[in-house]
Amino acid sequence: MENLRKMGVANITASAIDAKVAILDQLWAKFENQHERIRAELKSNFDRSEYVQSNLLEIVELAYVQQRSKLLEYARRFCDEPPKLAQPKEQGEEHASKTALPRIKLPPFSGKYKDWLSFRDLFQSVIGKNPAITNIERFHYLKSCLQGPAKRLIRPLSVTGENYDRAWALLSEHFENKKELIRANFSTSVARMKSESAEELSRIYHAVLATVNAQESIGRPIRSHGMDLFNHLVVELFDSRTRLEWESSICDSVEPARFDALTSFINKRILTLNAAKPKTGSKVNVESSRSAKAHFTKPGFDAQCALCKGKHMLMTCSDFKAKTANDRIAFVEDHRLCLNCLGNHALAKCQSKKTCLSCKAKHHTLIHDAFVLTAPEPVSALSAMHRYDDRKAILLATARVDVADRDGNPHFVRVLIDQGSEVSIVSEYLVQRLHLPRSRSAVSIFGIGGSRLGQTRADPFFSNSDLIELLLGTEVCSVILEEGIRKGEPSAPIAQKTTLGWILSGGCDAAASHCSYRSLQCSVDHELSELVQRFWKQEEEGAAPVALTPDEEMCENLFVSTHTRTADGRFVVRLPFAPRPKSLAETRKPAARLLSSMEQKCRQHPAFGDLYRFFMKEYEDLKHMEKVEPQSRSQDNPETCYLPHHGVMKESSSTTKLRVVFNGSQRTESDVEKMYRQILVHQDDRDYLRILWRYDSTGETNEYRLKTLPYGLVCSAFESNRALHQLAEDEGARYPRGAIVLTRDCYVDDVVTGADTLDDAITIQTELRKLCMAGGFLLRKWAANHDEILSGVPPEHRLSKTSHSWEDEAHSTLGLRWHPRDDEFSFSIKPMPLADFTKRRVLAETARLFDPLGWIAPVVVRAKILFQFTWLRQLEWDDPLPEADSRSWKLLLTDLLLLEEIRVRRWIGCGQSNQSIELHGFADASERGYAAVVYLRETRGSSISVHLLTAKSKVAPVKQVSLPRLELCAAALLTRLAAHQRTLLSLISAPIYLWSDSRVVLHWIRGHTSRWKTFVANRVSDIQTRLPEAQWRHVSGKDNPADCASRGITPGELVTHPLWWSGPAWLQLDEPQWLREGSEMSEHEVTERRMRVHAAATDVVEEPEVLL
Repeated sequence: MENLRKMGVANITASAIDAKVAILDQLWAKFENQHERIRAELKSNFDRSEYVQSNLLEIVELAYVQQRSKLLEYARRFCDEPPKLAQPKEQGEEHASKTALPRIKLPPFSGKYKDWLSFRDLFQSVIGKNPAITNIERFHYLKSCLQGPAKRLIRPLSVTGENYDRAWALLSEHFENKKELIRANFSTSVARMKSESAEELSRIYHAVLATVNAQESIGRPIRSHGMDLFNHLVVELFDSRTRLEWESSICDSVEPARFDALTSFINKRILTLNAAKPKTGSKVNVESSRSAKAHFTKPGFDAQCALCKGKHMLMTCSDFKAKTANDRIAFVEDHRLCLNCLGNHALAKCQSKKTCLSCKAKHHTLIHDAFVLTAPEPVSALSAMHRYDDRKAILLATARVDVADRDGNPHFVRVLIDQGSEVSIVSEYLVQRLHLPRSRSAVSIFGIGGSRLGQTRADPFFSNSDLIELLLGTEVCSVILEEGIRKGEPSAPIAQKTTLGWILSGGCDAAASHCSYRSLQCSVDHELSELVQRFWKQEEEGAAPVALTPDEEMCENLFVSTHTRTADGRFVVRLPFAPRPKSLAETRKPAARLLSSMEQKCRQHPAFGDLYRFFMKEYEDLKHMEKVEPQSRSQDNPETCYLPHHGVMKESSSTTKLRVVFNGSQRTESDVEKMYRQILVHQDDRDYLRILWRYDSTGETNEYRLKTLPYGLVCSAFESNRALHQLAEDEGARYPRGAIVLTRDCYVDDVVTGADTLDDAITIQTELRKLCMAGGFLLRKWAANHDEILSGVPPEHRLSKTSHSWEDEAHSTLGLRWHPRDDEFSFSIKPMPLADFTKRRVLAETARLFDPLGWIAPVVVRAKILFQFTWLRQLEWDDPLPEADSRSWKLLLTDLLLLEEIRVRRWIGCGQSNQSIELHGFADASERGYAAVVYLRETRGSSISVHLLTAKSKVAPVKQVSLPRLELCAAALLTRLAAHQRTLLSLISAPIYLWSDSRVVLHWIRGHTSRWKTFVANRVSDIQTRLPEAQWRHVSGKDNPADCASRGITPGELVTHPLWWSGPAWLQLDEPQWLREGSEMSEHEVTERRMRVHAAATDVVEEPEVLL
């Protein structure tokens, strides 16, 4: 524009302006080409480049649009001026001057084939064939109409008279494609009639005529190209009544109807429907003829930054870019700017087609980081209790105020003032009364409490049960509250002065008010979630090793590179952060609040308080924490974290009745005494482990710094177990057998192991104690099935006898009960309430059946089947079960107590040199489920014994599956289970015999996978690959112990079921005496064969007779 003005007004012509526009378009085309080249070169780094971060594309595009719009506006004003005659014309001389054309409004053409014909005809009739318009003007009009692909097609051509013909030829050649035009005509989607109305039928009629006219304009009329098919498609769009009328109109002829007949029928039908519409009365508005006129002027674009008020756009402001993403979005929201283009309008009214360059969402790239979701916080279980002794009403702080609507009219509204609400909320009814605009917002509302609802009171009628229409949150409360508070009796409400008046809140006597109150809560049953996860995890047949995740690899690398050991052998570790925290200064307030809560609990329960103080005193005396000196305290230190702590009581513990857990709720039992607290935390990380504590609740709160790993940190379990493994690696040369046990037989902080002889057991016990002592770990809670093994263990380090219902001493091991004297395992069943059965409770009771080895699988599968039946009834979680289902569950839970009579031998006899070991597995399936069970058969001389090792059961899928396929699933399950047991017991060379009572499955397993369908072939391939050396044999159904776990039996039957606990009787005989049954099948009896179809074609060619 500056260069154009320098030319002088006398030299500025329409052609000069057009030339400037053409030059500007060429420069923009070059810029777009450079933009694409930069995108292609940078590829994945494009979004992070300085080019994108500086929004250069949007800045240049804005400048281009501004300059081009000014040039076009200048050209319009130039053409609208009346022509100035340089000389008077003689009479009779032809008027050579030409007045400027009026501004012509032409529809845009974006490059869609369906719009080309209408655009072509209109442009040619108005512009192309107008002799009063020059070619350069035609080119100008043409370029102003084109958009998208059509505009890019002629963009390289400069705006000259000669190039107009070339540009129109290019457009005609590209868009005069009959194949594409036909496809565009017929691809237009027309919805079926929603109702029998003239409006719906007219919509169909106009769409049909548009398609017919478009086909005729390209020389492909419907009447000669597929008229019957087109008629059929049109009739399919009719509603049922209109279609019936159409069929009635053509039923007299057997010839297909012509298109003219169809259009005639549609026209008549529209007239009929219009005439049949009911007439509605209307009042004549005497002022309807009054017309309104409005004049407006549009000023030129003059951008002003909303932040620094400079003459530039907000996106280019250096002050705005210097802010963080969260500060930027806060500024945009506070000033009610558009999130997409940062303009001064709402997002819903944004006309910009641009989106975020990083995620393509509808927001600006400069605020993208504020929209990135963080990892979800860990879900914690919430519980709430509401107890009251006297009937009291609760007064909520309310007020009555005038609220103005969009037109300024006041509305008298009752508001609730809630200082605990982070947002202010308005009711839908009030929104409609005030005629407020709406916009979508992603806000999570966790709870809104309601109640029958407070000198001048803000709400004089606080006891009335009026509707609350507006909730004022904390941000409003901080504005309206004033100095002044009045209190009455301890049970009376309090009065708080506000700009609205005095508001009342608190409790009052029920006699003085007819108020009632409710307490609402929402909780996550985290305990049930953990139960279900543990249940399904234990039901798997053995997890395969998985690769470490990136976080696990980071922890491993950090431990290996940073761990050290002190002079007395203790480990010193660093805490793994992901990522390392920037600021933790705000953690002190929550820690102080929880300390006050725990002090109140200690006052209410003196015994609990004594144990709590004793634990903390011992913690300090053992130098596991150290007091922070006053000069080292700083509440604003960003690298200081304060851990909340609380006490966890465990009455059944034989050592520590109360344990203080820091910032977590997980608690552990340890055979390694104070296992976590034997590992020191590096000096640089101890400020992240500060706590607040005082022995007297009236004294000063002291700060302590934990020196050892505390209970409750996410990384504590990893650090402690990794330290044990590192200890075994470091000291393995001195204590080889102890190192093997510590690496192989340690579960969390319990060591469970054994030996073939008494001498070996004593050696392992001695080495294990010395090995752990070398790392500063003290082993305690020792238990053994032979007193001589514990002869070197001090009595205080042995597991004390606990009072159980057993006649003999019993200790808990991995969810089982172990009797050292008899060396047997048993189950401990807790009595359960037998009422109020719901789907939630049924799931919880099923998940509590902890049976990691599957010894009571025949009972567990019954619970699984019952739960599946409950699930299929599609009940809500807390709906009561039908009477029949409740009786089944009650019977099962009642009989569970019988399982306490079961005793299972711990020692299975492995390790003897003069013995023979075999693995025998059985698989079975029923319509309800399928199962697999594995036994160990031990032969020592002439003595043969069979031991149940493990079993797994699964319910049948809800979708119907054939019984042979379920039997095959059972065989695949058995293969995985047997392979896992062979690896676990190191029985690599032991013979494996696998049994099934399905001849079809055995035939499938012995055949090649290419013969079977996909379902069978995949499972057969897994069976043959996983255990190729296994010997598959047939067993009768009555001798198959897996039948117990596939159908389920009662707890009473399981207690004394010899087939389940010892396998078939003949398994305790020599192999020649085993029951053998034929498993061969004829080929026609086998199902699931892959069918192959072969086709051959022959062609008979007759030779001429002359060749005979």
